[in-house]
Amino acid sequence: AFPQMATAQGGCVPSVRMLMRVFPWIGVHIGILRGAGRPLGPLLKARLAFLMVQTVMYLCCSLMWRVACWRLTPEGYTDQVFGLYSAVELFNMVFVRTPESAAVFPKLAGACLVYLHFYNLTSLFPCHWLLLPT
Repeated sequence: AFPQMATAQGGCVPSVRMLMRVFPWIGVHIGILRGAGRPLGPLLKARLAFLMVQTVMYLCCSLMWRVACWRLTPEGYTDQVFGLYSAVELFNMVFVRTPESAAVFPKLAGACLVYLHFYNLTSLFPCHWLLLPT
């Protein structure tokens, strides 16, 4: 979402107010730091460092799954699966805001993704091309 905000504003760095609206969990911490008279730079640097660490961990996990469990899948299928994971994660961050949706969506998405893994790991030659579009 951060790159989209930067390009929407003509390549400029987005304002703190816009960051607070788009990412409410950052807005809470910004409000606390502003109230205490502290600088915001270390918080934003820490968030970016955290995103980098999470990205490296995610890519390492993807590599391990490819080596350990997804050996018999067609070319490019693992990229589609991890793209699906990214889309579900992004949907969760952006659209799941109410207590009801926060109670239902993770369980439903988790069950669907566990079923996806169960299907792939228990079938010798499953119909991978039918599984993702449905």
